[in-house]
Amino acid sequence: MAVPNLQLELNLLLLQLLRDLEELEVNLQQAQASFWDALQLAADIASIQTPIYWGQNQLQGPQEKFKQLEPGAA
Repeated sequence: MAVPNLQLELNLLLLQLLRDLEELEVNLQQAQASFWDALQLAADIASIQTPIYWGQNQLQGPQEKFKQLEPGAA
């Protein structure tokens, strides 16, 4: 009589294992999607850094001239 109970327990454990594996697969897919989103965001940020630096450099000259025109500038 003990053998059928062991078989039932084994079947239940295998069923639970399959459910857990399916849940892990979903979690892995979500993690991969988040990773790729973060990677794309990093690429987008990197792509705008050069124009930002260029703009900052373009402003340095006019800012210096403006400072010289301020009252009390030496």
